[in-house]
Amino acid sequence: MPDATAPASGYDRFAAEYERWWLPVLATATLGLLDRLPPDLGRDDRTLVDVGSGTGILPVAALRRWPRLRAVAVDASSGMLELARAAAVAAGDGVASRLETRVADAAELPLADRSADVVTSSFMIQLVPDRAAVLSEVLRVLRPGATFAGVTWRSGELPFEPEEVFFDVVDDLGIDVPESGPQPEPYESAAAAADELRAAGFVEVTAGDEWLQRQWRPVDYLDLLEYWTADDVFAPLADERRVRLRDETLRRFGRLPHRDFAWRAPLVSFRGTRPD
Repeated sequence: MPDATAPASGYDRFAAEYERWWLPVLATATLGLLDRLPPDLGRDDRTLVDVGSGTGILPVAALRRWPRLRAVAVDASSGMLELARAAAVAAGDGVASRLETRVADAAELPLADRSADVVTSSFMIQLVPDRAAVLSEVLRVLRPGATFAGVTWRSGELPFEPEEVFFDVVDDLGIDVPESGPQPEPYESAAAAADELRAAGFVEVTAGDEWLQRQWRPVDYLDLLEYWTADDVFAPLADERRVRLRDETLRRFGRLPHRDFAWRAPLVSFRGTRPD
């Protein structure tokens, strides 16, 4: 897949692939954050800031839920934010007029002190090189008493048999697997996430374990591998070899029972408040 810690230009290039192949996997957990946000977001003059917003699924959904809300989507990738703006336009109901996009690093938010009523972040904080700097920025832009809520990966990825089968096929066909670049750094536990928020100055901190679950169809999982997760394996292949890799993988997938395509990944959700 595109290097998880790649510069923004990498995400510009793969924004459409991300939206089509990977965002649907993350959508349920991302949108679940909306149910943890303060109910008074429905009042006038409230602003939500989504850090690492990607293609804007969370702020667009928030603007549809709260018609008086305004939102700022912040991401390092202009390509991702182009898709966020398109999603806002497609949502109708004046959503696009209430969404602002900012291309920026999460550790240098282009926002005034105490300007946000809530900050959200989904599947971003594990990517940054300095989480303390990002949390400090989030705290700075929040109004006193305002909320920061997020969700991200937790360490302890479970083995997934279809993935192991795929890489067995790759080995058997003599296909080279590129070396992995820098890897994300998920939280070791919910307690570790809570400790980081408290160290940054947040109060009323809570954090908990969650699970991201998905029942895959074999062909859909193979599509994800080809176009996102293992794109770097497929991309260098000539068409004939690419077809052979797909066909052999699907053949071996056919030997697996349905239950083996039930994927689960550990998450941690967290929430904290800026002190008054």
